[in-house]
Amino acid sequence: TFLEASASTGFFRGIIDGQLRDILPTNVYSKQEWDNKIDLGWKGLKGFVNQNTGIIYNGCCGTGPQDTVEEYNERSTAYCQIGGPGDAAFVLNGIVSYQEYLNMNNKNDL
Repeated sequence: TFLEASASTGFFRGIIDGQLRDILPTNVYSKQEWDNKIDLGWKGLKGFVNQNTGIIYNGCCGTGPQDTVEEYNERSTAYCQIGGPGDAAFVLNGIVSYQEYLNMNNKNDL
């Protein structure tokens, strides 16, 4: 099977957006603790990207309900077939969000 990227990236982007808009509850976590969660999310997300080539891998095309375990295991990983929405689309979206977060916080580029 494949690593999960779509929901994780959704939460990652939600936390980034909340931090950028200053709307995350600081009675749950401090601003620094939210930043730490963003850093942790980035570490997980960049595991889908070959750091030398930029190729997105270890993801699969979008998966709806399937009838058998085999149908889940036999998902396409071809980039041209991913993006319906597929993990690659979510990973790319997460990368863009993380760069926005870095820009807003005057941090280094990816």
